Amino acid sequence: MLIHLFGCFSFFDCSSLCWFISLVVVSSLVALLFLCLLFDYCSFFG
Repeated sequence: MLIHLFGCFSFFDCSSLCWFISLVVVSSLVALLFLCLLFDYCSFFG
């Protein structure tokens, strides 16, 4: 789904590059969400 959203198959020939790009994007989003939850948790109890 993410690869289709980014339109990788229409812009890039190498699908592994598309997988790498979407993996980086998803992992950074998850890390940001985790940091937000962690800091909200700490500030809530602190």
